[in-house]
Amino acid sequence: MRSVLLRYSKYGTPSSTIEVVRQSVASKLSARQVLLQFLAAPINPSDYNQIEGKYPIKPELPAVAGNEGSATVLEVGGEVKGLSPGDTVVPATAGFGTWTSHCVVEEGAVKRIPAGLSVPASAMLAVNPCTAYRMIEDFQKPCRGGWIIQNGANSGVGRAVIQLSKAQGIRTVNIIRDKEGAQEKKRELLELGGDVVFTSSEREEMVKFCKENTPRLGLNMVGGRETIQLLKCLGERSSLVTYGAMSNSPMSVPFGLQVFKDITLHSYWMTRWTKRNARSNLEDEMFGKLADFYKSGELTPTPHRENSFYDFTDALDNAFSRKQLAFKSSSKVENDNWDDWEPMTSVKVDKKKEEPEEEEEAPPVDFFADMVPQFKQPAQIRIRSTSTDVPPQTVSSSRLAVDTNFDVPAAGLGELDDSEPGGWGEDEALDDMEIIALKNEALKKKRAIEREKRRKEKERSSKLS
Repeated sequence: MRSVLLRYSKYGTPSSTIEVVRQSVASKLSARQVLLQFLAAPINPSDYNQIEGKYPIKPELPAVAGNEGSATVLEVGGEVKGLSPGDTVVPATAGFGTWTSHCVVEEGAVKRIPAGLSVPASAMLAVNPCTAYRMIEDFQKPCRGGWIIQNGANSGVGRAVIQLSKAQGIRTVNIIRDKEGAQEKKRELLELGGDVVFTSSEREEMVKFCKENTPRLGLNMVGGRETIQLLKCLGERSSLVTYGAMSNSPMSVPFGLQVFKDITLHSYWMTRWTKRNARSNLEDEMFGKLADFYKSGELTPTPHRENSFYDFTDALDNAFSRKQLAFKSSSKVENDNWDDWEPMTSVKVDKKKEEPEEEEEAPPVDFFADMVPQFKQPAQIRIRSTSTDVPPQTVSSSRLAVDTNFDVPAAGLGELDDSEPGGWGEDEALDDMEIIALKNEALKKKRAIEREKRRKEKERSSKLS
């Protein structure tokens, strides 16, 4: 069997460092291993940071990209007790390497989540909704009718905060960037359940409103000087929780606003919480409640469109500019008959991509989703054993995702020979991706030049001001 995965061997811009490779993989599960088929894997800002080498978690290189996603269990080893074929699971920790189709990992590397969720809901469950849920629950939770104020309200976390708050009778003051389309975005967030939405330039109106409707909990995704606006709007003895720095600027906290108003400053990182509470009753309760919110319709996935591996360059380029792509596997494969599988086709998109000046808000999520055929008898899927020079991956490994496997033939690759010996072979670049890379190389260079030009112009403007 061959493994196809999105991998990076050095740190740098994702669209220029990610490559698609295929490798021979294991043919037999050990006692506590499981075979997974990934259903979908979002592109998050943390994925970008990790590929660029700017994230606290740095997998051993080369590494498979992606920290979040959901998978179906296809087969389990003889001593696996907590998982069964058909279970839906998510990575137990960050750094898993989810931009793949199948993988073999130890049982403890994944966690089962409640059944009955849509693929987008399950794939996006473990980061943004959990972050929103924990910040509401763990830091001065308002009573029914109380207020929360947040910036970055159009982000995945921000949207989850709006919906989870509404479901519990908590009201929200929401701040978005003042840019083209802001009024339309205001209407969208109000329809989602937000009680009031301001743009970042409506400072006086915001402060006046909050004097009459005082928030006791502030959620700070943007950082920088936007922190001051949250502090001005919070009441005395309130809490401000910072969980992002999308402005890429140091957080500003004036002495008077913090001390004289007795505001407590907190930080929050979902990865840290997960490490401390993995497999606890508290984590199980959180996943259960969020699943119930999804099933009742009170919580909905972040707006998204779906993508396949075979257009990953455009997916990465579009992930933070709201123009997205979608691919679907066009047929099902029965009894491992890969001749029945047809190449995926693309959705037409506007090629005029504009890069945002600032990343204050995380945009809707792109997916590498549903890019593989479905198996009618997953328990009968067979994989080969790894060779002695590449041991099976374990929970403690920083390269879990490198032990991945899925046999998705792209057009022109030929049939997969199931009689090949097991073990890891030399990496083979996909012919189709080489063609795509050649077509996109000129476009990538052009974009890089344009980005550098905008950066220099911004620097000049800053110096003049």
